[in-house]
Formats: sequence, structure tokens, C-alpha cells
Amino acid sequence: DADEAKLLEDIAKAAEKARMVVGPYLVEVTDVEGAVTPVRYRERLRAYGPSVHPEFGRDDVPDHLRMGSEAEYVHMNGVAG
Repeated sequence: DADEAKLLEDIAKAAEKARMVVGPYLVEVTDVEGAVTPVRYRERLRAYGPSVHPEFGRDDVPDHLRMGSEAEYVHMNGVAG
């Protein structure tokens, strides 16, 4: 609710002022079978990173950054593999 969001923002701003965090902001989440999960893809990526390569996805999170069968890897040099 709005009161809780305001309280959390105030706590985050105090932590930023104390140089404990940088650029805090609220993230919309949902409850998926008892697990708090970010709603937006951007936040999912930030929460579950790394995002450097799909092979580095977390095994304990189903479908975490896994490519579909139609996708192919593209290496840092731009060459598909």
C-alpha cells in the first residue's frame, strides 16, 4: 500500500544518504507459489543475474535466462556459435 511504500522509500533514502546503497527504488513484485518474484523483465534480470551469457543462469531458478530452442548463441565478437 502507499503508506508502506513511503516508509520503504524513506528507509532507502536514509541508506543512500549513509552511502550504503546507490539509487534505490521500489520494484513491483508478485507472489509465485510462495516466492517473491519481480514483475518486470528488467528487474528479474537484475535480481537473478548475471546476464552475460545464458549458460551462467541459476540452476535453482526454473527457466532462468534460458534461451528458446530457436535462438543461437552470439559470442562477444559477434560470431554465432
